[in-house]
Amino acid sequence: MPINRFGERGPIPHRSDRLYCSSGDWYFAIRRGIDQGPYDTREQAEAALKLFIQDQLAFEDSLRVACG
Repeated sequence: MPINRFGERGPIPHRSDRLYCSSGDWYFAIRRGIDQGPYDTREQAEAALKLFIQDQLAFEDSLRVACG
């Protein structure tokens, strides 16, 4: 069951899945940049997406530390 994100109120807006299959290959969409892939399986794409998010969060944390 979908739930509101932090700070959201009211009806939950439509959100598309970041993972998708095209011509038998799996990809994940990101907001800034080109879609990532191809991956052989959905599981590989999910793992790559999780790693991508972890890397982005680590980068943002490093900026906070550097900028005080």
